[in-house]
Amino acid sequence: MVTVCIIESSFLLRLAMKRVFQSIDSSIVFHELSSTRDFRCDPESALPTVLVVGEASGGAEEIIHEVKQKGCKTLLLTHNSIADTNADGAISVNDDPETIYKKVQQIIHNGPETDPDIIPAKSLSDRETDVLKYVALGFTNKEIADKLFISTHTVITHRKNISSKLGIKTIAGFTAYALINHIIVASETRQTR
Repeated sequence: MVTVCIIESSFLLRLAMKRVFQSIDSSIVFHELSSTRDFRCDPESALPTVLVVGEASGGAEEIIHEVKQKGCKTLLLTHNSIADTNADGAISVNDDPETIYKKVQQIIHNGPETDPDIIPAKSLSDRETDVLKYVALGFTNKEIADKLFISTHTVITHRKNISSKLGIKTIAGFTAYALINHIIVASETRQTR
């Protein structure tokens, strides 16, 4: 079981990081704290699999150093594009979605994008890949059917097959998978239909 402790004073940033992790692995157990002081005083936080700590939380580098020595993976959440840190990774709040998902994927699976836990896009048929692309971009089943000249029922069947093959059940998970496997690019997710 993967456990993630997020230490960040901003509720919105904690929520955003939680959503990113959940989109990659919905079975993750989370613990959220607003300061490093709370981490030291809270017995429930124990030693997580991954510690995400905001640089503004106070004492971030000290906590990172302590937990890394105990085998915990660490991720620094920073407001700078370049962070000088001893953490295993760093995410800037200004990073694009693709970069953020890749970094979180790497920290969870402790390896490169080609980790065996990531199912290659080629395991999907061409039509399933087309459907996945439009789902990840936020299109409805009807809109996808109209774009691909197929029935809504066929779109639903493809979505079920994609979910079964990839083990992903959420639209956020489909989007993360599509970004990581270059089915869509981050700039496409910002476009309006």
